Amino acid sequence: RSPLQVHLLLGVDNHQLFKPRALAVGSDSDPFAIDTRLGWIVLNSQASLELSNNWSVVEVDESLQELDRKLARFWIWESSGLFDSAKAMSVIDKGVEALWRKEIKLDNGHYVLPIPFKHTSPRLPGSVEMARKRLDHLRHRLQKDPSLKAQYVESMRLLLENGYAEPAAAPQTNDLVWYIPYHPVFGAHKDKLRVVFDCAAKSRGVALNDVIHQGPDYNNSLLGVLLRFRTRAVAFMTDVHAMFHQVRVPAAQRDVLRYLWWPDGNLDQPPASYRMT
Repeated sequence: RSPLQVHLLLGVDNHQLFKPRALAVGSDSDPFAIDTRLGWIVLNSQASLELSNNWSVVEVDESLQELDRKLARFWIWESSGLFDSAKAMSVIDKGVEALWRKEIKLDNGHYVLPIPFKHTSPRLPGSVEMARKRLDHLRHRLQKDPSLKAQYVESMRLLLENGYAEPAAAPQTNDLVWYIPYHPVFGAHKDKLRVVFDCAAKSRGVALNDVIHQGPDYNNSLLGVLLRFRTRAVAFMTDVHAMFHQVRVPAAQRDVLRYLWWPDGNLDQPPASYRMT
């Protein structure tokens, strides 16, 4: 039989995989076998310490495991719409929802909801240098692409004009402050720019997302949308303009939504601080 190719080496840091389930032994001089979660392993003594070109490997047949996965996927699709597989809200999600129900307000046609921090007094390291470095990279990109710069300047202008952002004053000593970097994302046809704020960006190993609860998932399932689409002769579709900007944040928490940008889009000026509302 031709030698087998070694695909994976397992060490003692995965000791749970070698937990004995059965043991086959002979005399003291005979090899013995251990049945593990990976299969049978045969051990024997080596008379010489010289290097050997022979390797003992465990060959695992994954065909049955793959068949089991395919069968599970088949039943998931076969039972779609018949069984409710949605996960119930966790205790944390229920707590976030209770916070929103208690604190929600309506201000000039916009709902105001607090940011669900994991702790009452979250700790955030300084992030302005991280945001400044990302902005410097963006500056070089905009200088090389006048079309991208024009779209970027217009997008950032509209944030201020529509009240989705505002100039940020110098923070006080005890204020909780975080600067969010951002990057451009284009649609399928690459004709419309969308500025995406990167809340997963880390500074000193910490990101804004790390100190905030994700919250409950209120999205409708795609299957439910498709099924309801077929229940009537006529279907209506609507789109909320700048949907994520329609929900406001309390003024006391807006400093964790700061960002840097050049006033009037002039790349020759020092960047100023703004914050999302």
